[in-house]
Amino acid sequence: MIELFIFIVTCCVYGLDNSAFLAPDARGISWGWSDVKKIRNNWQIWRFITPTVLHGHFEHILGNFIGQLYMGTGIENGIGLVNIIVLYWLCGLGGILLSMDVRPNTHGVGASTAIFGLVGFYFSYIFSYWFYMGRVRCG
Repeated sequence: MIELFIFIVTCCVYGLDNSAFLAPDARGISWGWSDVKKIRNNWQIWRFITPTVLHGHFEHILGNFIGQLYMGTGIENGIGLVNIIVLYWLCGLGGILLSMDVRPNTHGVGASTAIFGLVGFYFSYIFSYWFYMGRVRCG
């Protein structure tokens, strides 16, 4: 819900861009997108966190929202609310660091890094507990 609120605010404050359907103007998201030079030279360390809550257009936030609901609710039922919050933000931070390392001259926004981290969590869970899945406990 925080991401949706921030998306609406960025669209309302700076207006829309014609590049995509309901895309906020670049000035609305440039304060928080991942930017290696601004982190390194100006110590803008909030850029390690803010790209996760910013989105480039409506389809982007809709796709991320669906991914968060699908992945997040299943994992939350298994590990609890506090653990999913910590896992989500750590996945987002890790994905942002990786994308900044692989493509340092580009800017990025979106919760896709955190969602792909949740996908990785699912794969590691399935791999770790494969032989225990589907068994019924007696007693």
